[in-house]
Amino acid sequence: GTQSKARGFAAAWASKLGQKASELKNATKDAMQQTKEAFAAEAKMVAKDMVDLKEGVAEGMRLTVQDTSQLRERIGQQTRKVFASKDATQSSDGTARPAGAAGAGEEESA
Repeated sequence: GTQSKARGFAAAWASKLGQKASELKNATKDAMQQTKEAFAAEAKMVAKDMVDLKEGVAEGMRLTVQDTSQLRERIGQQTRKVFASKDATQSSDGTARPAGAAGAGEEESA
């Protein structure tokens, strides 16, 4: 009697342990699959982000070159205006004269 109950208890316990092990195996398998899928999805997103970053940096560089070119052009124009106005208001000896008033024997510079 007692041995029979012990064997029955051991068999039931072994059966439950086997079921739990099988459930754990399936849960682990599912978790591993989900982890693989999550890593793959994340890798795709990182790759897309890198492409977006590369394109953003290229666009930023293009705009910087464009802005620098425009700034250089504006500075050049302003510098030419400053020198043109100085040339127009000073005679060759450095004395001030009204703009548009040419000195003796000099042509008015445009």
